[in-house]
Amino acid sequence: MPPHRLLLVVLTAAIPLYGGITVETSLPTNPLISNPDALDGAGNDDGSSRFAFTSTTSDYFTKGESFTLAESADLSAITIRVDENANINDGVGDITLRVYNLSGVPDDTQGTGQVAIGAALVSQTETLPAIAAGDYLTVTLDTPLNLTAGSYAFAFSTTNVDFSIDINRPGATNATRNGTYPGGEIVRANGAGTWQDRNFDLVFAISGTGANFTLGNPSSWPAAFLENGPQATVDSAAQSPSVRAGQSFTIVGEAAVDSVVIQLDDDASANLDGSLTLEIFEADGGGLPAGSALASLTGELPGGLTTGSFVEFDFPGLVTLPRNDYVLTLKTSDADLLLNSTSGNLLADGTLLENSAGGWATSAPAGRDLVFGLTGKLTPPVTRPPASSGPNILVILADDLGWTDLSTGKTSLDNGSDFHQTPHIDRLANEGLSFTYAFVQQNCAPTRAALLSGQYAARSGNGVYNVTSLKRGTNSANPALTPPAQREDVPSAHYNMAEMLWDAGYVTCHVGKYHVGGKDEGAATLPQNQGFDHNFGGDQSGAPGSFFANSSGIFQSPSDTIDAFGAPYDSAYTTNILAPIANNNTPSTLDATNKHLTDAEADAVLSFLDDHQDGPLSDYPFYIQYHAYAVHTPIQPRPDLQAKYNGLAPGTRHDNDNYAALLEGLDQSVGRILNYLDTNNLTNDTLVLFLSDNGGHEGPTDNIPLRSRKGSLYNGGLRVPMIVRQPGTVPSDQITDSLVHAVDLFPTLMQIADGSTSEILDGTSWYDHALDPAGSPRDRKPIFYHFPGYLDNRARPCSVVIKDIDGTRFKLIYNYDYTYDPNTNDDAIRVLSQPWELYNITDDISESQNLITGNYWDWLLYGTIADNLASDLAAWLNQSDPTWNPVQALDNGSPVPFPPADAPDVTVPLNQTFRITDHTANRDTLQTTLQFTSAAGYLYDIEGSDNLVNWTPLATGIAGQAGSTSEVVNDPNLATSTERFYRAVLTASPLSPP
Repeated sequence: MPPHRLLLVVLTAAIPLYGGITVETSLPTNPLISNPDALDGAGNDDGSSRFAFTSTTSDYFTKGESFTLAESADLSAITIRVDENANINDGVGDITLRVYNLSGVPDDTQGTGQVAIGAALVSQTETLPAIAAGDYLTVTLDTPLNLTAGSYAFAFSTTNVDFSIDINRPGATNATRNGTYPGGEIVRANGAGTWQDRNFDLVFAISGTGANFTLGNPSSWPAAFLENGPQATVDSAAQSPSVRAGQSFTIVGEAAVDSVVIQLDDDASANLDGSLTLEIFEADGGGLPAGSALASLTGELPGGLTTGSFVEFDFPGLVTLPRNDYVLTLKTSDADLLLNSTSGNLLADGTLLENSAGGWATSAPAGRDLVFGLTGKLTPPVTRPPASSGPNILVILADDLGWTDLSTGKTSLDNGSDFHQTPHIDRLANEGLSFTYAFVQQNCAPTRAALLSGQYAARSGNGVYNVTSLKRGTNSANPALTPPAQREDVPSAHYNMAEMLWDAGYVTCHVGKYHVGGKDEGAATLPQNQGFDHNFGGDQSGAPGSFFANSSGIFQSPSDTIDAFGAPYDSAYTTNILAPIANNNTPSTLDATNKHLTDAEADAVLSFLDDHQDGPLSDYPFYIQYHAYAVHTPIQPRPDLQAKYNGLAPGTRHDNDNYAALLEGLDQSVGRILNYLDTNNLTNDTLVLFLSDNGGHEGPTDNIPLRSRKGSLYNGGLRVPMIVRQPGTVPSDQITDSLVHAVDLFPTLMQIADGSTSEILDGTSWYDHALDPAGSPRDRKPIFYHFPGYLDNRARPCSVVIKDIDGTRFKLIYNYDYTYDPNTNDDAIRVLSQPWELYNITDDISESQNLITGNYWDWLLYGTIADNLASDLAAWLNQSDPTWNPVQALDNGSPVPFPPADAPDVTVPLNQTFRITDHTANRDTLQTTLQFTSAAGYLYDIEGSDNLVNWTPLATGIAGQAGSTSEVVNDPNLATSTERFYRAVLTASPLSPP
């Protein structure tokens, strides 16, 4: 399978891409214009105070340099040098940069010429940092300044700081006054509102990028931040209209590329009359071009080219390339030429490619590189921290897998499937700890955002409440409220879980579905820019489109970085990879058919593991975030597995052949990964976590006994299977009812990795509990949800709290639009008479009996519990913190208020209360017969008293009947008492806590 490389390149420093002032140790490497400090002390002269800045505000002490642009450009920064012999006062002050139009070129008459300068085109003031003699000061403009071809000048002035600046001229005496930069001369304000030229030239650099496209022929190799230069022994790479050449390479920090340089072959003759096209692509997992070109330039080859010439592609603007793997390609329409390539693989992170009728492939013979260079600016990568001593971590997130879908019952209180077969995921449960009360969000993207951010959607580091939008109500239901806007991606500025693990010393890899990047902020929120060293398939896609690659190995929706693993099945693959994991299916029937995405995802995971094992970072633990697309729609299983289930009898709950086959395909991929860990002695050193991103999608599956499905705020949408395994660390074959939520993963992995964050985290770690479930019980704070929008017939605006009270787990829902009627007969949404719902989810697993309906009996038994949960929910929604930013639905333009801190009390007239309506007493048998008002389904105690003060229980646990109940009870006190009083006491319902 294609490798994915873990490699390094040597990079130069870069000027900041945004405004500010920095102190550097040298001039920028790739300036637009510069006058370097060539003499370096031999002839530098501070020119006395004429070239000094002082604390005066006089224009006389404004100094600068004129320059000429031959073509238009975007000017981004200017650098000057503090004189090597400068005396710097102790003041703290500012420095101001201005850029001017210049009318006329300064003369060469040793400082007597007048210079006409117009109004400043830009003026920017920065606080001067601490400086020393010889420092280089770079002021980067807040916004690049677009200048057309012509003459200009820049000038600096200071306040409160005195120091001199460096000039560059040949010779050491004032008698030699000609400058070394032919395009301009020093200018200074003369104190009378006019400017003078001074012949000397500053040591300076102007950074930016040319705005005009030119296909150039540089006379020498330009400075490049990534190059494989002409010093290498070379041979030829063919280049003609029918053959294209390319080169893969890696950029390890965000790059702003302004040009690409190649070299013609030294010896070969060629037809150099014609055009040449260069394109840059993102690389797939195998180092081949993927998707559409990120940049493309075509130009006519210039005259005068000979063999060995350099050809430079000068982009019209900066091409921004995030840290990633790339491929550049070259093609012609009418020219024939040969390009230089190295005789060995001298660029460690790439290789030469060729394209012919068979498509792109590494060149033959292999192990060569194109002689090329990229110039521009690179944000240097942060030095990788030391390796963590924590275990490897593998998080497997299934998509739309329901609570009852696994064949094991350990994750679902013995509600496992008797139709689906998941032996490898079941193995995790047998060898690890199963969580029976694991909660996530109601659908895909919100759960992924909660996992990655460690925050609820209502906090500023998340903001993802629903897939796509909160405005997904059913039109026929005529929603009463206007849903607010939301984010679709985790903000790029938020310090996420992958970044935390990277900083803690992990190598990070994402495989499969991402779904929380690429929309709100574009590429900035994709995995490769959010803490992941490697990304296989992760982009904004929420569904695969099709689970099958086409015959060329290209998948329809996921990122092209998974396509390297999409080649059709062949006999070697089905025999060596699929057959050992088969479970009464026949993989050989797949030969020559198109690859299934679930197999390609497993290939990517194992390819990464191979490279990590053999790579330079093998001493670092890995974090793999394997987010499978299965079992999301479309329900398209592998044909051999489909054939297997077509021949099986339906189960008691599940009977969808295609869904069962798609699920077992995922299970087999999990098995392949577990077997790899075993074979490579990684099992005991790797913590594996398996869970789903939301409840099952009804139709393909069935969530009974849980209520409703994916998308719902009832437990059929929120409750999922979850297993953690690390043999020798996490005890095997254990089950816990500890309450967990998706936001708990960030703090848990942070504890495992010994990481840290300054972000507020809404979850709590379960790691100590996993290590010793019995000895380290976990009393988790309540779980909360805030959903201020609509989702067809599955969800309406509501807020939710789940909490343990005296050993029983309750769930309170406050519905902002409780009359929303999507005209459905299923168990998702029903029109209510009031906004509150309360469920005992310990005993009423199906959330079938609302315990706070406005009925007096319910309020009597559960009003205090409802108030307890309502108070927690109100406090959570109304918390005061800069990161707390819950959006609210609107009612006629006004935000709908959050729920009150207590549920409404219920008052009932006396004639509607329960009471003793009739009784008889028999002193001979010491029995009394009592009739009392009652309600069906509730439990009552009978008590007796001689004085209406002290009451004695006579009978307990009497099941009430509808309207009235009659009960015969024994009363020993009838033998001695002169009078007796009796009462019926409502104690519980069958669904209340014991």
